[in-house]
Amino acid sequence: MRAIQVHRTGGPEVLTLVDVPVPDPKPNEALVQINVAGVNFVDVYFREGRYPAQLPFIDGQEAAALWLQLTRCNNLRLGDRVAYTGALGG
Repeated sequence: MRAIQVHRTGGPEVLTLVDVPVPDPKPNEALVQINVAGVNFVDVYFREGRYPAQLPFIDGQEAAALWLQLTRCNNLRLGDRVAYTGALGG
């Protein structure tokens, strides 16, 4: 999959388009296909290094997505629309 990754802190020039492996969800996690991701000031702060994050990371803390793979969820089906916030990687 393609993602914009931050390998070092700094300005917009540190954003790099990369190919990364599709993650394999752990127990109690899910794999989603992100359709829309929000990038806000908090994401700029992570990129600049004002807020600590382990490098490299994929910025973006909110997204709207479709479920692709479930590991354990009782009330959702594959293909359901979901949204999340508060986790890097959007």
